[in-house]
Amino acid sequence: MIGYKVYTKQSFEQKIESLKNDKDNQLSEGNQKDHFRKGQAEVIAYYPLQGEQVISSIKGIMTQDIKDNLEDKENLVFYYTEKQDSTLKGIVNRSVVKQVYDLTSSKS
Repeated sequence: MIGYKVYTKQSFEQKIESLKNDKDNQLSEGNQKDHFRKGQAEVIAYYPLQGEQVISSIKGIMTQDIKDNLEDKENLVFYYTEKQDSTLKGIVNRSVVKQVYDLTSSKS
């Protein structure tokens, strides 16, 4: 039974690493990555860039959410933005996305 639990945990950890790599491949271009822990949570934030600079208003929204709403649980949390259509020329609308994955099942 112990061998099964070790195998299951390794399989789970491989899925988590694969998820991180997929997000990195998908979001690394045009974003600045920040990877840190807050309590028990592992946070990976992708702050959008305008030229070489992080868009500070969006980083502020993400940072505030991390400070105010992030639960101190064993979670993997991604923050990133998605571009939305805009009716105004030259304006890019972005929505902030937060994805939370529960990592407690790896403790079996």
